[in-house]
Amino acid sequence: MVTVQSSPFRVTVQLCPFISCRIVPCFALPQSYPIFAYRGISIPLLCSYRSGSQGLSTTYEQAHVVLDLLTLASYMINICKVSDMINTCEGRRKSMNAMEQLREMINNSNNIVFFGGAGVSTESGIPDFRSVDGLYHQKYDYPPETILSHTFYRQKPEEFFRFYKDKMLCLTAEPNAAHRKLAEWEQQGKLKAVITQNIDGLHQKAGSKKVLELHGSVLRNYCETCGKFFDAEYMLHADGIPKCDACGGRVKPDVVLYEEGLNQNTLQEAVHYIKEADVLIVGGTSLVVYPAAGLIDYYQGNKLILINKTATARDGIADLVVQGAIGEIFSQL
Repeated sequence: MVTVQSSPFRVTVQLCPFISCRIVPCFALPQSYPIFAYRGISIPLLCSYRSGSQGLSTTYEQAHVVLDLLTLASYMINICKVSDMINTCEGRRKSMNAMEQLREMINNSNNIVFFGGAGVSTESGIPDFRSVDGLYHQKYDYPPETILSHTFYRQKPEEFFRFYKDKMLCLTAEPNAAHRKLAEWEQQGKLKAVITQNIDGLHQKAGSKKVLELHGSVLRNYCETCGKFFDAEYMLHADGIPKCDACGGRVKPDVVLYEEGLNQNTLQEAVHYIKEADVLIVGGTSLVVYPAAGLIDYYQGNKLILINKTATARDGIADLVVQGAIGEIFSQL
């Protein structure tokens, strides 16, 4: 829509609710017949303005001005379209350049280490357990971080396992393109290890062999009394608090809860692989959960690649940043 407001020496054109263009006369003398110029465009306009004293009707003058301003509006819209096209092409060029750099780094290396977070699993339909919506508060009285703490597990085990079975056991999920590509690189001898903060076992399901699970796995569960092993299906179908069928002890998932320390052997092995890596790919993590996020500080190379949907706190130290869904990006490699 074009809205025109006129006064003897000023015409304002509103092209849309977001753009307002002011037309100012080159000459402001009475009875002059100025050429109007649009501030910001080097091409003089377009639009002639007559005062009412020149004999033409006000209606005619306004119609004349409006027609010329419509020409201006069309001109401006075309400029906006060209600008949008340039910005789109520039964005695509940068994206293509990032993908080309990513391919080159991967193709030229046989010592890649991958460090991944929740974003790798969300593309397989596993929600981030920290995500809270309106329905969450109708089911649970405590935030996820509180429920998944060692103290809560000890003090309120019924509520802990209700949340655990509902939110943490996604046994029907399948690996996505990122999981499969990492397994493929390992089979080719390019990838040395996957270091993951996830507990779903999807990397192993995709075929990866060397997987360091910093936070454990829902696929492993042990009786706290006798140490007997139980799989995830047993935990899913247990009533209330899972009990050992041998001694009656409580069965605890082999996952690292808040207030619990990471397995030191797993941590040291992860540090070793990161230190020795030629290429370190960090994907699907915002790098805010410590101590795991601090592992990238051990990297000593010059090919640190960060892949995430949103910016991370470590983008500034990366050698390459690729923004987007990691499964979609890996499917192009």
